[in-house]
Amino acid sequence: MFRIECFVTDKHLPDVLRALGQRVMNLSVQPVVDAAIEGKKKPTIKQANGSSLEGFIKELVKAPAINSATAQAAAQASGASPSSYGYLLKKAIAAGIIRKKGKGPGTTYVWPKPPTLGREPRREK
Repeated sequence: MFRIECFVTDKHLPDVLRALGQRVMNLSVQPVVDAAIEGKKKPTIKQANGSSLEGFIKELVKAPAINSATAQAAAQASGASPSSYGYLLKKAIAAGIIRKKGKGPGTTYVWPKPPTLGREPRREK
């Protein structure tokens, strides 16, 4: 048995996940915000304002439901500015971590599948 660690660009992530399919055990996908690849070195990770998408997701997992208020609280708890929650939600959607449901003030966000960070959120009904 082998353990493989790698970084994959947003563009190629869906193809890599499809290729791995049922061939791997305990697959864990974690977003890395603002990673820059320099040559063949491991990507360097810059964190804006001491926060990261990973920290935001870890806080979001604790919420019973995801809406703008809980996202704002999760952003603040992860060390980001509360007003950056919209940016972090967009990054999480783009990475395929959460999915937007509804429009306007009633917009909520759901997990396409249970996240691997922290405890499992409640399932949508």
